[in-house]
Amino acid sequence: MGCRVGAAEDAPRGRDRLPRVERDERVDRARAFFDDPQNYLEGARTDARALGLRRLVGPLRGARVLDAGCGDGSVSRALAGDNDLTLLDVSPSMLKAAVAALPPASTGRVKVVEGTLDTFEPSAPFDLVLLVGVLAHVPSPDATLARAAGWLAPGGQLFIQFTDHDRPVPRLTDPWLARRRRVYGYELHRTTDAWITRACVATSLRTHGELRFTKVPPLLRRVVPPESRAAFERYTLGHARWDGVSEEVLRVLRPIAR
Repeated sequence: MGCRVGAAEDAPRGRDRLPRVERDERVDRARAFFDDPQNYLEGARTDARALGLRRLVGPLRGARVLDAGCGDGSVSRALAGDNDLTLLDVSPSMLKAAVAALPPASTGRVKVVEGTLDTFEPSAPFDLVLLVGVLAHVPSPDATLARAAGWLAPGGQLFIQFTDHDRPVPRLTDPWLARRRRVYGYELHRTTDAWITRACVATSLRTHGELRFTKVPPLLRRVVPPESRAAFERYTLGHARWDGVSEEVLRVLRPIAR
């Protein structure tokens, strides 16, 4: 039932680094941090992510869906009723919260797996795999993308989210990101569009659709109510005027036909 994330590889790394920790220790620290659901929920931008999923993927019925690193399940929850949904997460508390929030009629079509990604072995391929809020935390985003691509059925889709740290806001908030690394106990990956795109090309994945949105900067989150933050992020999702600066990337990928 347990799983692990992909093996560590060399990758671009941010400033103010913590010492590299072993893969299993990193997993243990992530489990400990996210086992308090509030640590996830206080900073999660699930409204914009769930809306972006609906816009990019569209309606699904009768599909096999994997939400890898599902958190509280809020991004994939709407898919549960009409599809066979697998929720995978390292945190038992997050999985408990995800199951508790499911519509009662959908629970019979939901499978729950506690663990990480690199030993997860599906019984059959998936039509849709979600990697949302995952790539900054795994030891190797490159290996994780490659593994997730291998779980796709023919014509399947991989929905990913990452922060493009080459955009202005992340550059300004890097000191805050360094403090968050100390809270997690491991270094978050400083993901960029160029890095993730190279990894996708190496894994024979092509972009099928993309949306961006802007999150409220960390220093303003203390004074902006959560409802207002969520409304702002939904407003900027795919908005042409914000696209040039928006740092949160939602992308649908499909394997390149051979």
